Amino acid sequence: MDITTNSLMGLIAKRMDYLSQRQKVLAQNISNSDTPGYRAQDMKELNFAKALAAQTHVVAPAVTNPAHIAVTSGKSEFGLNRGKGGYETAPDGNSVVLEEQSNKMAQNQIDYATATNLYSKYVTMMKLALRG
Repeated sequence: MDITTNSLMGLIAKRMDYLSQRQKVLAQNISNSDTPGYRAQDMKELNFAKALAAQTHVVAPAVTNPAHIAVTSGKSEFGLNRGKGGYETAPDGNSVVLEEQSNKMAQNQIDYATATNLYSKYVTMMKLALRG
């Protein structure tokens, strides 16, 4: 049995691959922080929850009586602020801000460690299940 074909294990592996590629892009931004005209790059956010939801089948309850309570979507009215923040472009056209890139790299490292820990825990769980 190949556990990497499991939907959760496959998603964790994809997440780790995404994070390692993002680390390369962020490192490239930092290495070009003094290059005139260089524009900072980042990868599009990988939505882990959306990918997991696409692989799972959700069964919604049917309302058979108008007096029943309707099921809500569970979405919050609060959204994430994805504004640019206070960072600016340098006079030479370079848009790399080392503080911003350092923050992104630190968050990327935390996300990778979390995915690695989750992968490890899942493997441990599978080993325990196989031992009986």
